[in-house]
Amino acid sequence: MSLAIACDSLEVEQPNFNPISSPALSSFSDLSLDADDRLQVLETFKHNGDILVELLGPRNIQNAAPLIITVGHGGRYKPDYIPDRSRDSPHCLNKGGLSSFSTVSDLYTDEIGFRLVAKVMDKSQKVPYLIITHFHRSKLDVNRLKDAAAQSNPIAEDAWFAYHDYIASAQLKIKGKYGTVRGKIKRNERVEGVKGLLIDLHGYAGKSDWQSEDGTIGPPPFIHWGYRIPGRFLNDNLNEFDNSTFVHASSLDNQDLDSLIRGPMSIGSRFYAAFNKNDDSISSEYLGAGIPSGEFPNPASVAKDPHWCGLARIGSTASCRYFSGGYTMIQHEFLDWRAKIGQMRMNTVQAELPKPLRFGNGTTEDRTMMHDQCANAMSIALLSFVNDLFKLNTDTDDQLSLDDSHQPNTDSKNVCRLGEGDRLLPGQH
Repeated sequence: MSLAIACDSLEVEQPNFNPISSPALSSFSDLSLDADDRLQVLETFKHNGDILVELLGPRNIQNAAPLIITVGHGGRYKPDYIPDRSRDSPHCLNKGGLSSFSTVSDLYTDEIGFRLVAKVMDKSQKVPYLIITHFHRSKLDVNRLKDAAAQSNPIAEDAWFAYHDYIASAQLKIKGKYGTVRGKIKRNERVEGVKGLLIDLHGYAGKSDWQSEDGTIGPPPFIHWGYRIPGRFLNDNLNEFDNSTFVHASSLDNQDLDSLIRGPMSIGSRFYAAFNKNDDSISSEYLGAGIPSGEFPNPASVAKDPHWCGLARIGSTASCRYFSGGYTMIQHEFLDWRAKIGQMRMNTVQAELPKPLRFGNGTTEDRTMMHDQCANAMSIALLSFVNDLFKLNTDTDDQLSLDDSHQPNTDSKNVCRLGEGDRLLPGQH
């Protein structure tokens, strides 16, 4: 099992936080986003006057969107009252792949998360829930088991519990607003789940494996959409696979797992269509393409294709890394995240964003434009997916009001360059 060594070498420091104000709401203002009074801070975890973890959501539950956005690796704050996490810690022993070590932040995923909140509010007139930690990953990694995440520091452990409890709190609020629906019987039990979706935002650089065809180092164009399905299983028909984080979605009438995650109306295909729609400023026609998706249904094949994978091009037996999902989206498929028992579920997905979507061409102006386009396409993809899956637009009280201009173009582009490889290193971030 390879370590999920990360992403970006550039660091952006964050100042000490004002204990009175919300760093997240301040960021909306700094980014010139319209966070009106429908959005408020619902809960915070503080220490030493610093706001370290936040749950944001609607002031009025009736304005809630059926979406939860989590950002666990975008924080930049390094308080000196918490020691740096160490690779040599005994807590970092690999336990089923969930304790791999990294201290590198997924830069700008926080800013994309803020913009995504604003776009959802603008398009649907509903307010999603946002759970964010401001810790730099060198201090706390909320996407790992507690021991590896906090390395026995009591403040970090309390923050870790707060982060995950806030997610569970948001799930219960969406359950109260939108209710649940029962699907087909799986594993001898009828699956019941909340009418909603959780997306966990991350980023990767791919500089150690993904390379363009001319041999230069990266940057890779693909978003890795993770559903807890290792790449090797994505060679086959998935409809008998019952261990994904879309167990609930795939149990519903007229739905199947294969179509949901890599069909023409999958989240990956919806994002790609919306991101590239009528926009000639995109630097690469492949930027924003998803694995898996209708265009690239098999991550294992892409990761062994010399056109995309530098390791394959030089004859290495290794594959480029595909991130299939991590601790947060796996645990919170269950509303009882601590015990992971029972059949009450919520569909979850991890989005691993490539460096070009987060950094642009390196200028502030281009990065801002790229973040805005990314958040816009993601809001369209997520809202339309949830709307179609649960038919929320049939209820006037819960209508998400996506007009035709916001619907994705479902015509698949013939952009597949798939090889025959079937080996892929599992990954998480």
